[in-house]
Amino acid sequence: MQRKLTLSKNAYLWEEGDQARNIAVVEQGKLAVRSGDDVIGIVLPTMVVGEAAINSNGNGSRRSASAIAIEDDTIVVEYAPARIKEAYDNAETAVGQQILITLMGQASRNLIMVITSEDVHPLTVTPVKGLLNGMVGSLDALQNVQDWKSFLTAFHVLTSFRDASEHLRRTLITTVTGDVLERATATMKEHFSGSDILPTLEEFFRAEKERAEWLEA
Repeated sequence: MQRKLTLSKNAYLWEEGDQARNIAVVEQGKLAVRSGDDVIGIVLPTMVVGEAAINSNGNGSRRSASAIAIEDDTIVVEYAPARIKEAYDNAETAVGQQILITLMGQASRNLIMVITSEDVHPLTVTPVKGLLNGMVGSLDALQNVQDWKSFLTAFHVLTSFRDASEHLRRTLITTVTGDVLERATATMKEHFSGSDILPTLEEFFRAEKERAEWLEA
């Protein structure tokens, strides 16, 4: 299944606790991802949300957060996991690549924010930098994911990196300030200079800045 939806401001794409049947790619506008009263993320165009549906092939798991449009005319395209597999079987890799790039972007953002935090312990810096540099070095391999089996392997690895880095970030950084984001953005540009993924990462930091401003409002 594949369908395009246009959402008005404050309309729900899905609610926390709904069955996780599909993933969604934002084409226009913005989504806020909310768990309870907490905004845990802002999703901008080309970013993917709801990728956990792939783990259960669209059956059984429940949404851990709600996705809500925060602009009028927010356009998303939903895909069932089976549709993504079918696309790979037909040598169509665009959506799969968007999913993998989103996961790598999220993990890289988290790791960069950890190593640039003023309060980071020196013991943290070397292993976190090692993982970040390893991800930078794996970008070419990411572009070469051309079949469903390889996609699933990359998906599970990057999901694990993203989740672990998110836990580390939330444990070590209690408040995301403008100074934190400024240092992290400068480090991101240094690490990924000349890389095709740099514009994507810049968007992730823009989304993080919007989230911080949302929480301050």
